[in-house]
Amino acid sequence: MSQTTIRFLIAQDGTVDEEVHGLTGYSCDKLTKPIENALGTVVNHIHTPDYFKTLPQSERLENIEDHDWL
Repeated sequence: MSQTTIRFLIAQDGTVDEEVHGLTGYSCDKLTKPIENALGTVVNHIHTPDYFKTLPQSERLENIEDHDWL
């Protein structure tokens, strides 16, 4: 299992850039959503190529079940 790292870059004007390494796809969103909610309004998401890597079938099914569809 690879290590998951979240890196926050905080600018002088208070904006926060968040980088996640070691996760793909919805797993990244699931991990960072509570943090983003606590920090405030999300202005933009830029996904890296790792976000779009294909997950194994079992993980894709889990993501569908966990997703907040409302």
